[in-house]
Amino acid sequence: MNVSKNELTGIDQTDINNAIHHRKYIFMITPGEVKGIALTFENTGEKPHFNRRAFTVNGKIFATLSFEDETLNLMFDQQTQFIFCPPGSDIIYPVPNKWGLKGATTINLKKAEKKLVKKALEEAYRLRKNK
Repeated sequence: MNVSKNELTGIDQTDINNAIHHRKYIFMITPGEVKGIALTFENTGEKPHFNRRAFTVNGKIFATLSFEDETLNLMFDQQTQFIFCPPGSDIIYPVPNKWGLKGATTINLKKAEKKLVKKALEEAYRLRKNK
């Protein structure tokens, strides 16, 4: 059975592909904007996490943000990571360690479109909220 990624998750793959492949149309997003978006999600908390800011729901981290290097790490599962991360992307990619093998994913905010970041944050939040 050949099932598209959209059918599995409801994520609009066209928006993700457009954000990644059509860089001339990208509207950059700042760490401050990312923080603002994350804090709009119901029952989201914020706390320090090493040199990053962690966003939590139900006591579980769904994302961490670095203002210094302008990256956002998302706590995806492996299936969601596969959907969001095209091979060879320098915009959204697995965290380069054991967390990445479990689904943790980095977004380079210097290159990412706001719409992609928002969709990814929403998905990470949903995954942790429902866990």
